Amino acid sequence: HPVGYGVKVVTKDGKLVRVEGDDDNPITRGRVNAMNLALREFTYAPERIIHPMKRAREDRGLDKWVQTTWDEALDTICEKVRYFQNTYGPQSIVVFGGTGREANNWYPQWANLVFGTPNSIYAQAGWSCYGPRMSNTAFMIGGGYPEIDYAQKFDDRYDHEGWVPPEVIVLWGSNPAWSRAGLPTYDYLQCKEAGGKFVCVDPFYTPTAKVLTDDYIPIRPGTDSAAFLAMAYVLLTQDDPENNPLIDWDFLDRCTIGFDADHLPEGADPKKNYRDYVLGTYDGVPKTPEHASAICGTPVETIKNFAKEIASTKPMAWKSSGAPARTYYG
Repeated sequence: HPVGYGVKVVTKDGKLVRVEGDDDNPITRGRVNAMNLALREFTYAPERIIHPMKRAREDRGLDKWVQTTWDEALDTICEKVRYFQNTYGPQSIVVFGGTGREANNWYPQWANLVFGTPNSIYAQAGWSCYGPRMSNTAFMIGGGYPEIDYAQKFDDRYDHEGWVPPEVIVLWGSNPAWSRAGLPTYDYLQCKEAGGKFVCVDPFYTPTAKVLTDDYIPIRPGTDSAAFLAMAYVLLTQDDPENNPLIDWDFLDRCTIGFDADHLPEGADPKKNYRDYVLGTYDGVPKTPEHASAICGTPVETIKNFAKEIASTKPMAWKSSGAPARTYYG
């Protein structure tokens, strides 16, 4: 994952001694994160596998691995690949890719060029997030995926007069101090010191919340959708385009499908639109803050105030992790 930070590696007699920050790196400017500080530890960890390992077919599922050579490992792979290509055809081979993020766009090419198969699977979230991000970046600015940091690459970074932090920054189910590569805590602290307000929504009072938060909103695990629906209910029922605009109706009209009955695909059931579901038009259950509070445990007034705050504040930034999207019903 190209997080855009630089380090200096100090070695002695061919051995890694320590990792230091690179003062000349324009993004991190000499800072290092916990992963880099632990680099020597996991480089020389006794559990680290640094040689090919093999296991007899009859020992599948058992911890009976033995070390082999690279030549034997490669010969074995080639022998098996040729067998399946010649016996069943190259399309009988499926290439799976692990989490490599920037590599996921190359799996189809590698699968075809190396194995002659059209079947490749990147069974990670990158297909729906990282891959499109790379594609959009390539179309817009001609690059694969640059690391656009929080200071937008100004030479003087956060001191530049053109850098303006969001007034409100929402971290929903996100604990970047522990889980985000790079130096997000430092970058977020620059936003905070410049006057940005942080709101953390999470079942736990995380280390990120402890360092950054101005408002911490607790929520029960797996109940995010109930809170989202209640916030939408507040905006739909309290929006006043003239005196208190909370919704960008022009955006909804031009850029969304299914928000209301007038924006559904042809042939779709007109009752199955988002607006009527939120308002409870057909199921008789308005998704009110009171309804959500009983599910997610978040106080009613907190839901109301939070919805109106993020709708009326500009600029506002929203950062969520993949966790809310990986549970049933959010």
